[in-house]
Order: sequence, then C-alpha cells, then structure tokens
Amino acid sequence: MYFKISLIVISILLSLSSSAAIYKYKDKNGKIIFTDSKPASDTKVEKVKYRAKKNKALKPKVSVLKVDNKYVIQVSNPFYVPIEIKFISSFFNQGAHTKVIPEKTVNDAYISNKNIPEFSYTWRFGDPKARPDGYHYKVPIISRKSHQISQSFKGSFSHYERPNIYAVDIALDLGTTISAARSGTVFATRDNFHLKGQSQYFLDKANVIEIVHDDGTYAVYAHILQGSSLVSPGDKVTAGEKIARSGSAGFSTGPHLHFVIRRNRGMKIISDPFTFVDGDGRSFTPKTGMFIKANRK
Repeated sequence: MYFKISLIVISILLSLSSSAAIYKYKDKNGKIIFTDSKPASDTKVEKVKYRAKKNKALKPKVSVLKVDNKYVIQVSNPFYVPIEIKFISSFFNQGAHTKVIPEKTVNDAYISNKNIPEFSYTWRFGDPKARPDGYHYKVPIISRKSHQISQSFKGSFSHYERPNIYAVDIALDLGTTISAARSGTVFATRDNFHLKGQSQYFLDKANVIEIVHDDGTYAVYAHILQGSSLVSPGDKVTAGEKIARSGSAGFSTGPHLHFVIRRNRGMKIISDPFTFVDGDGRSFTPKTGMFIKANRK
C-alpha cells in the first residue's frame, strides 16, 4: 500500500514540476497577450503565477427532522439552479424517491409517519422538465480573428459520452476573450487549476463557468484560463457579455473553449444539439474543421 501511494505522489509532483509557465505582456498595439512561450528578452513580461486557491465545493444539505410527530427529509439547495435529488433505500416505494428542489430554497423532500432509516442519495443540476426552446447561440468568443472548430458533435476524441455528445471545441489563442452565448444566471464557477494532460486524472479538472437559461438548459464553458473568471454564482449575464479568457486546464491538448448545452433528463445529464450565430448574424450548425467568425465586441 505504501509503495502504491508513493508512486501516485511522485507522479503528481512530476506533473507539477513540469507544467509550463504562463506569460502576460502587451504587443506593439497595446493588446494584452497570454502565452506559454517566453517572449523576447526586450519585452516587458509579467509571469502569471499559480495560486493554489481552493473554491469552496458546494453541495445540497440533507437533514432528517422530527416535526409534529412526522419525520421529514429536508433539503437545502445552495445553487442558483434547480436540482433533482434521489434518495435510495428499501424504505421508499420501488427503492427510491426523487424530488426537484428549486434554486436557493429549503424544501421538505419527503414526509413520513415512520422513522426514516439510513439512506443514500445522489443529485443532478436542472429540472427534468426542462426542454430546449430552439435558441440560436451567439459564438461565445470576442476576437478579430476567425477560429477553427477542432471537434464538434459526436467527436471521436472526447465527444462520445452522453454529457458531451453535442459539445463543440473551438481552438483559440491562450487568453482569448470568452463571452456568454446566451443570457442567463451563473450558478457554478471554477478557475483555480492550471495543469493540463490527457490522463484520467485530468477528466474532472477543467476550469468552468456554468450558466442556466430561461428554458432550463444550461451552458458549460470549459478550460478557461486560471484566475480569469469575471463572474460569480448568482450573477446575471447577457448574451455577448465577457465572462473569462481561454485556457487549457484539465483534459486538454492545447488552448481551446469546450462549449456544450446540457439539461437533466431524469437524473441523467444529457447534451442537446444547437446552432450558432456568428459575428455577421449568420446561423449555422457547428461542424469539425469549420472556421467561424467571432463577435468583435
């Protein structure tokens, strides 16, 4: 056991020591540039330092209370989005009980005349009644360049599992401005990780911003640059508003934006196909290899 743990620790330390530095500087036109290649020595450069900031991991709070001779499972939802929670025990009919808890509320999820024995539970973001309304999403980039879609729907590299089947990867320069593709409410952010890799370890390490929309679907903007998030949970954003900069943290081969529209379908997170609207107002379905025009402001 000690030998196995030691190997894991050594592997992580090697990954940390071999990670590339991020540099920030202004080019001759005054534009801020982020890069992992050290610029020429005569350029005034700021090294973006890794900050081991810990984002507090929120989760629902579940309590069993006795109220007026009744036994109550009470759930506190700390998120700015509804959640569906599933309680699992032979005590419940058919071995389980599910309940949707509205955003930022405390609700009685189950009431019984009998004492409720020990149970387990799991939960998912989103109301299972949510359905996509056919919205056309703004290309979520602010840039004067065209950018290539490196992987689109049902991509063989990493878009073959249910939550990402209809995801899009857009190759970007490090530090490109990311904008909201649709108006909504921010309910989750993380921008405290700076390493990238292609091993299983990195699958859940991407820095992300998640925004819920009026139709109950939500957008995930992944692999944002460490420390670049401009929004926090609870913020209302409008389509085209700046929210972060592009990075490569997590399961990634290089700087890009991973963008996907998701919803909860009965305790299963799925993704839905969508269309983009480019900087010229043209609507299109994203396809691998396509060059797309970003918004300029």
